[in-house]
Amino acid sequence: MIVYRLENAFCFAARPAVCVMLPAALFFWGHSLYNRPAFSHTKHRRCWVIRFFMLFFICAFAGFLLETGFALFTKGRLENRKTMYLLPLCPVYGVGGVALIAVLEPFRNHWLLTALLGAACATVVEYIYGFLALRIFKVWIWDYRQVRWHLDGLICLPFTVAWGMLAAPFISYVAPVLTRISFYFPPAPAWLLAGLFAIDCICTVRMLRSIGSGRPDIACPVIQPAN
Repeated sequence: MIVYRLENAFCFAARPAVCVMLPAALFFWGHSLYNRPAFSHTKHRRCWVIRFFMLFFICAFAGFLLETGFALFTKGRLENRKTMYLLPLCPVYGVGGVALIAVLEPFRNHWLLTALLGAACATVVEYIYGFLALRIFKVWIWDYRQVRWHLDGLICLPFTVAWGMLAAPFISYVAPVLTRISFYFPPAPAWLLAGLFAIDCICTVRMLRSIGSGRPDIACPVIQPAN
């Protein structure tokens, strides 16, 4: 009974908490960008577009590897965990990775604060991404309804804790490497990858609509229809 009441209290408090954390995350993100000297100059903005795209692309690919490894560890078999039609990417990790780097970089030396803010930021991204997929395309890209302490099947407390535990080492050790890679990555291949990603987005939208309609002509083992 106590666990049940705590779970209901968590679900009751999580939704307004997400609504509060979203504008806060956007504020810190915009504030961090505004204070970057390079971004304040027009001639550097194209460079920053490329850098942010490459950060997104690398994090999305790393997310695909993480999901594949998690499935292999928990289920004992390899699974196709990509959520795009062509490229081996999980875009929610790309969005989350860029958001974490932009928001948490000033707190890199404070592991506890980084873990707490990282858990909040990643959970907000996860909720919004899953909510939009559910509302627009009527698909579940992930489904936490069978996990305790969940909110709308889109976020859950165990994975929020996991994101927080991953955020601190990610910001301290992984993010600086990814930032250097994105800075020195040649522009021409980056724009080529951007073009491929744009094409894949079109194909992925068609796939999501097909799955959401309940009559999929394009299958994806990870994504399930909402109905």
